[in-house]
Amino acid sequence: MLSIEALSHTYGALTALTEIDLEVAAGEVVCLLGPSGCGKSTLLRLAAGLEPLQQGRVRLAGEIVGEPRFTVPPERRRVGMVFQDFALFPHLTVAQNIAFGLADLPKAEQQSIARLWVERIGLADLAGAFPHTLSGGQQQRVALARALAPSPRLVLMDEPFSGLDVTLRDRLRDTTLALLTEARVATLLVTHDPDEAMRMADRIVLMQAGRIEQAGQPLDLYDHPVSAFAAAFFGSVTILKAHAENGQVVTDLGRFDVPVQSGPVTMIVRQEALHRALEGGVMATVAAARSLGREHLLSLMLGATAVTARWVEGRLPKVGERIPVTLDRHRVHLFPPEG
Repeated sequence: MLSIEALSHTYGALTALTEIDLEVAAGEVVCLLGPSGCGKSTLLRLAAGLEPLQQGRVRLAGEIVGEPRFTVPPERRRVGMVFQDFALFPHLTVAQNIAFGLADLPKAEQQSIARLWVERIGLADLAGAFPHTLSGGQQQRVALARALAPSPRLVLMDEPFSGLDVTLRDRLRDTTLALLTEARVATLLVTHDPDEAMRMADRIVLMQAGRIEQAGQPLDLYDHPVSAFAAAFFGSVTILKAHAENGQVVTDLGRFDVPVQSGPVTMIVRQEALHRALEGGVMATVAAARSLGREHLLSLMLGATAVTARWVEGRLPKVGERIPVTLDRHRVHLFPPEG
C-alpha cells in the first residue's frame, strides 16, 4: 500500500535521511523505531506529504504521490494521521471531530458513520462532549476514530501513546491494535519505545542516524541483531569489552566463538541470559539485589566481571551471597567494534 523508494532528506547541513527504502502492505503494522533524532518522524512527515520531497519517491497503492517538484497534498492522499498531542478540534464535539474528514459525504451519512465510530471506541455516551472534558485516553480513541472513519488507505501515527500513563498506555495499545486489525488498514507507527514496537508491530524498522539499521519481524530483531546498537536497543543489557584471539574470546562468562579472528569485540549480555542454576553452573557473588515485585534485579560478579541479571526464580538473594548461575548463550551477542 505504501512504497518509499530511495528517499533522502536534509535540513541545511544536517542529513536527516539517507537512501530509505520501505514498504507497508495493506493490513500490516510497521513500526519505525529508534532514538530521538534518528529521522523516523521526518520519514513519517514525508510519507504524509507534510514536507516536499528532495530525493526519492513515495507511492500509495502504486500511484506516485510524491517526488521532487511534485506532491499530492495530504488531504488528497486518503491518509489518516494520529499525532502525539491528538490535535482534536476544541470547538467540535466528539462526533463532529470524528466526522471532520467525511465532508464529501451527505450529512446523514456523516452522522451515521460518526455514530458507528463513537460506539466502536466505547464513547457513545460522550458523543456530544468537547475534547477538553475528556481524559487523555478518551482523546486518543477519538483521534484514532477520526483517522479511521474516512476509510483511509494508510494510517500514520507519531508517538501516539507517549503522553499517557503506563497502565492506560498498555490498555490503549491493545485497543488501537484491535481497531487497526479490524480495519485492515496499512499502518506506519513511529515510536522510541522498543516494548511498544515489539507489542504492536508485524515488522519493525530500526533506524539510526537517518539510516535503516535493521528491519524484520520483532523476534528476528531481538534474537538476531545485526549490530551492537541493534542488540542493545531492545531491553537493558550489560555491555562488555573483550579481545578475540584465533576467532574466540575467553571471558569470566565462558569461551565464545566470534566473527573476527583477532582484535577488540563488543559483548552484549541480555539481563535474562543469566539464571539460577538448579545443578552445576558457576558461582557468582551478589553485589546488589532489588525486588521488582514479579521479578528480581541483581548485580552479579563473575570473577572480575559485573553483569546485571533479571529473573523470577526463587527468593531474593542477599548482598554478598554466592549463588550458582547458568548462562543462556542465545542471549549473548558478540560484534566487532562499530565504525
